[in-house]
Amino acid sequence: MTAVSAAPALTFNQKDNLQKAWIGQNFEGKVRFPTHWLPSSQGLVAACLSGMGWCLNPALLVDPLIAGGLVELLPGRFYDVPLYWQAGRPASRAIDSVSAQVVQAARRELVGVGAESAHS
Repeated sequence: MTAVSAAPALTFNQKDNLQKAWIGQNFEGKVRFPTHWLPSSQGLVAACLSGMGWCLNPALLVDPLIAGGLVELLPGRFYDVPLYWQAGRPASRAIDSVSAQVVQAARRELVGVGAESAHS
């Protein structure tokens, strides 16, 4: 736990609680850790590759990079989060076919998720 509390995390923004939730799932006690704010999905991956810190990333995005420099901190310990596809009511009819394709691709590609569509 000492290493986790000393290793800088990379956090997308103030609403991003993924790293904190993952630590809570895998370590006992309250763990405080330093973080760098980096509001870019690709930037987070690049920063991890450069050794700037650690963070959670979508498996589809980083699996190909595991052999090329990224390291799983706790191999096999995943943190699943629900994903939602949202479309505003006025636009929903216009993008119904896009919505259907996104949901179909999510069901096919995402591991352990029943990808659901939410229209608001």
